[in-house]
This record gives sequence, structure tokens and C-alpha cells, in this order.
Amino acid sequence: VTDVNVIQKALAESERNFRTMILLAPVAMTLMRGPSLVIEIANDSMIELWGKDKASVMNKPYFEALADTRNQGLEEMLSNVYHTGNTFTALESPVSFLRHGQTETAYLNFVCEPYRDGDGNIVGVLGIAIEVTDQVLARHKIEEVVEERTKELADANQRLQSSNAELEQFAYIASHDLQEPLRKINMFAGLLENSLENPNERIRK
Repeated sequence: VTDVNVIQKALAESERNFRTMILLAPVAMTLMRGPSLVIEIANDSMIELWGKDKASVMNKPYFEALADTRNQGLEEMLSNVYHTGNTFTALESPVSFLRHGQTETAYLNFVCEPYRDGDGNIVGVLGIAIEVTDQVLARHKIEEVVEERTKELADANQRLQSSNAELEQFAYIASHDLQEPLRKINMFAGLLENSLENPNERIRK
């Protein structure tokens, strides 16, 4: 009996420490229990990420408390983690939330992993998330600017190539048109030279 009591106390102490770790974590964390994923613990960072009042989400099934997140693939993902024990990881995943009365798309890096009891049985899902919306939107903006500048450069290059082609065509036409007058000038110069009995060097020039 003594050994059982010691084990029970150790488990209770471990549970308290785990809860404290979640509540004090520097990232958003939540623990959801059972197949319906009842929100048992959620720290302030997670409550802020959800954009909900804490009392409206605690001790409720996840998709009842956060009905706005349905039909975004989260149901299948969380069910898979709970029933198979496979950890799920996502980077910059877009999730739409109704936050403070306004629908917003948040980009999240998150991990969902099975939560097990002392016997190794899956009893819930632990979720850890970091919002990276600002970074993703900033990168998208930079990519848009780069794409726009690349298009402008391509257009300018196309105009330059067209201008060079026109210039080459003009040079060819001008050169061709000048060839006939030059031939005639050379011909008349030859006739003039032949008509003179003693052409001097000045005339030749």
C-alpha cells in the first residue's frame, strides 16, 4: 500500500509539474483530452492565438469551442494523432480564426502529438503552436515586389531588343542605299581621271 501511495503521489506531482509547464511555456500550448478533444489546459499564449474569451473555450470539445476552425483539415489531423499516435508537424500552415469578432487567417508553425497516461495509453493530444503571420506576410510582400521588378526588367529588356532590331534594320537599309551612290562616285572619278592626260596627285586625291 505504501508503494502504491508513493507512486500515486509521484504521478500527481508529475501531472502538476506538467500543467505548470504548459501554463508558463513561452509558446502557445494546449492539452485536449479524450476522443472529443476537450480543452483541459490552455496557456495565455494559446488563448490569445485563438482570439477567444478563456471561459468560452475551457472544458469544451475543441471543435465546439472553436467551431470557426472546422473544415480546414484540422479534424482529420487531430483524429489521426489521437487514434494512431503519430505526431503531426506543420510549417507556415494557414488557419482561419474568428478572432475578436473578425475572421483572420493566421500562419502557424505547430506540432500536435499524442498525450499518454502512465501505462502508455493515448488519452489526449498536446498542441504547441507559434504564430508566424507577420513573417509570412512580409516574405509574400517581398516576393511580390521581386516578381513585379522581374517583370518590369523583362519588359524593358524586350523593348531594348526590339529597339536594337530596328536599329540594325535601319543600319542595313542605310548601308545598302548608300552603296549605289558610292559606286557611281567611284565610276565618275575614274572617268574624270582617264580624261586627263597627266593627272597629278592632287587630282587623284
